Amino acid sequence: MAEIIPAIMPKTLRDLEEHVTKVAEIVDTVQIDVMDGGFVREKTWPYIKHDDYFDAIMRGEEGLPFWKTINYEIDLMVNNPIEAADRWMQAGAHRLLFHVESLNSFKQKKDIAEDIQKILALKSDFTEIGLAIGIDTPIEIIEPFLSEISCIQCMGIKRIGYQHELLDESVFEKIQKIRKLAPELPISVDGGVSEENIRELAEAGANRFVSGSAVFESTNPIEVIDMLKQEAYLG
Repeated sequence: MAEIIPAIMPKTLRDLEEHVTKVAEIVDTVQIDVMDGGFVREKTWPYIKHDDYFDAIMRGEEGLPFWKTINYEIDLMVNNPIEAADRWMQAGAHRLLFHVESLNSFKQKKDIAEDIQKILALKSDFTEIGLAIGIDTPIEIIEPFLSEISCIQCMGIKRIGYQHELLDESVFEKIQKIRKLAPELPISVDGGVSEENIRELAEAGANRFVSGSAVFESTNPIEVIDMLKQEAYLG
């Protein structure tokens, strides 16, 4: 079953709440694009400025918007994501996504196995752990861990952290290869997903589709989500 996951780059908590309000009645999961201005150029909440409310969320005194009905997938587009992960787990993250390219071992061109094991150790009954892999990163780097992660996110664009980027068609082959290696693994595509390409992405083997601008820049986000889901349905 195809799942459409709306993606939000919130500037403030209020911005996040306003976006989630638009889709809360039709989706179970929303992705928060978390950017610290290091791994990618942009910054998002809560990295733009200190937020006392986010501190309260981590202490369990407050909750993320719609926390009782919405699962939050946190896309950690940050430097030192393993250190940042704990804050989001305390905030109630349902799923954490770690970009392979953000790991110090990857940047230093070393074996990433130790960093991946640290990431896998974070997995719990409450928090799923997934990896995100860029267009130019070889699958072989993460192949040994496919049986241990909860999901994988294939980036559909080269410049991550930006909206309105066109899908890089090389992602089709990457999805196909991962699907052969891991027939049951949830495969997500983030970046460049549209009505024109979502069926082909589904045919390649993807079953989760992350969409930001296509959903939230429309006059009817619910209608767009429903349309994308229908286009991706292969039954």
